[in-house]
Amino acid sequence: MSLDVSPFRGHALCNKIKDYFYLSHALSPKKKWIEIAISVAIVAIIILCYLLLPPVVGLIIIMPCSFHLGRTIVILLCDYGRNFCRKFKERHDGTNVNNQDVILYISSKYDSNGAITMLSTGLRKLMFQKKYQIVFKEASSLDDIQQVIENLKKQNNHIHSLWISAHGNPESIYLQETGNYNADVSNGRILENFPARAHTIAQKKIKRCFSQLDKDSTIVLASCSTGKVDADGKINIAQTIATYAPGHRVIAPI
Repeated sequence: MSLDVSPFRGHALCNKIKDYFYLSHALSPKKKWIEIAISVAIVAIIILCYLLLPPVVGLIIIMPCSFHLGRTIVILLCDYGRNFCRKFKERHDGTNVNNQDVILYISSKYDSNGAITMLSTGLRKLMFQKKYQIVFKEASSLDDIQQVIENLKKQNNHIHSLWISAHGNPESIYLQETGNYNADVSNGRILENFPARAHTIAQKKIKRCFSQLDKDSTIVLASCSTGKVDADGKINIAQTIATYAPGHRVIAPI
């Protein structure tokens, strides 16, 4: 089964919104302080309008000021989140992890709407547990994931669970998207709920990748709808992975 993943017109609007709120690129220190100064000035204007102007006139001025203040707050929060994510990734890249019980968290490099850029809810919860060492890596294909697993095993680590954070649906998980769907599937950039007779190379990549895990490892798909079962009973991508990674428990959202 093949899906049409060609860009749609809404992408241009989404990109403009992301640029407006600085979601797609970092905020420079100078720009950050400018935004903070503007916010302070706006708060002062709102207070003065409330105290000195008639309600109707004050409301006319306060509404656009409040919108800009909200935008500034969103920008600063997103910038804080980006910096926090960057520092977290640097601290947990797995370079010096040896003889540990590890939770391997793989984040897709493909992110069409910014949802993968920030730390997911699942990872935020994992951060506060003390039993396992978290290793955070970005990947754009199954080969990347396999390489990370092999490196951790060489360092005598036990992989308790593998988390994959990526965009997905019941049929697919997107680690990368180049526009050539069949090539992406064959190269392991997209994990597809393919029929058994198709994409033999992709099937082998899935088997080879997950066979490197410890036998008691759990696979968690932090990817939308990958565990959803249709009314007609068609298997989903989580079930496909479970088939090609026998013995491993696979957890996926519905």
